[in-house]
Amino acid sequence: MARGIKVRLNRAGARAILTSDAVKADLMARAERIAARANGMVSQDKMRNDAFRASDASSPNRARAHVYTASPHGINAQNKDDVLLEDSILLKSLDAGR
Repeated sequence: MARGIKVRLNRAGARAILTSDAVKADLMARAERIAARANGMVSQDKMRNDAFRASDASSPNRARAHVYTASPHGINAQNKDDVLLEDSILLKSLDAGR
């Protein structure tokens, strides 16, 4: 093993990367793909609202995006399939974010 090696993290550089527009855009694209896959797994809503939506949840320290249930139809679909955790619609849709 190597001894005496020290790594110094440039905090300002790391924060600049974590909050950059490119990272935000990539995260939003991933979240929108996940929401689209999740919407494709549920039946059509009679009110024609999306059951799942993606949203920017960035903070001053880092870029974030989240996918959430956006209608009662989405909540019901998520709860119905959430009896066994691996059957959750949102968990099944995570692969679309790769």
